[in-house]
Amino acid sequence: MRIDRERFLWLTAALSGCHSGGAVGEPTNIVIAAPTPPKKHKKDDSDLPEAAGNSLAARCSKLRAYEPSDDGEVAPYGIRSCRLVGELCEHMAEELLPSVADRGISCLENMDPACDACSMVNCVTSSLESLEPTEVPECEEMGPSSEGYTDEYLVDTCKRYASGMNTAGRKRFAACLAENRYMGVRLCLWDTPENPCYSGYPSYE
Repeated sequence: MRIDRERFLWLTAALSGCHSGGAVGEPTNIVIAAPTPPKKHKKDDSDLPEAAGNSLAARCSKLRAYEPSDDGEVAPYGIRSCRLVGELCEHMAEELLPSVADRGISCLENMDPACDACSMVNCVTSSLESLEPTEVPECEEMGPSSEGYTDEYLVDTCKRYASGMNTAGRKRFAACLAENRYMGVRLCLWDTPENPCYSGYPSYE
């Protein structure tokens, strides 16, 4: 049988008090002290909420404001835009699930060369492509094409990427795919025509 040492010592002290001079039959007042609570240790960094400077929004602001050196850093075709990279970052923070957005933003932060406008959309696709597809009502509701048939490949493609998006992202992405059925996923993920690398051709992943 296991004996609680603290409780045993407490009982020993209480019994000792009962036999230390009180008259027979005279009630003895015993003060019962609650056990001392364990001392709380200061939380380490892993217990603290994410610092404001490391939030997704703060990381996007840093990307947008970054001014890369031109020394040895020439993006493909010489096209670089930290503003567009910052906007893409904000788009991911707004429409992707937090863990997926974190992965995509880390990709933007580690691009070499920095602010590569031609490669930045790869960070969106890479953050989403390894996810397990789930049921996405917005994709199921895309409806038939103008020819009257449902494009199952398009629905499956929609689920593949929308599984990593929040409600706002799923709604926008599914609606974009339904409207631009033959343009592929990059346009709807964020491949904006404002990007100087935008080709305007269908792009399927």
